[in-house]
Amino acid sequence: MTERYCEGERFTGLSFAGEIFEHCDFADCLFVDYSFTKCELDHTTLNECRFVRCEITGLRSASSPDRTRRRWKPKRCTSMSTAPTITAALP
Repeated sequence: MTERYCEGERFTGLSFAGEIFEHCDFADCLFVDYSFTKCELDHTTLNECRFVRCEITGLRSASSPDRTRRRWKPKRCTSMSTAPTITAALP
C-alpha cells in the first residue's frame, strides 16, 4: 500500500502478510478483526488508532536510510472493552 491518508475510518476483517506500507498515514482509525503478519512500515504513521481483535506479528519499521529494522510486538487484544489505543509515529 502506498501514499495513503486515512482519518476516522473503520477497517474490518482483512489480512495482510508481508505487505509494505509506504508513506501511509492513519489518524483516529479503527481496525477490527485484522491480521498483520510480517508487515513493514516505511515512513508510515499510526496516530490514535484502535485495534480490536487484531493479530499483529512481526511488524517492522524500515524508515531509516540504512533500512535498520525495529521489531514491535504489542500484546494481543481479544475484546473491545480492553482494546488499547495505540499511538505510534514512526520516522
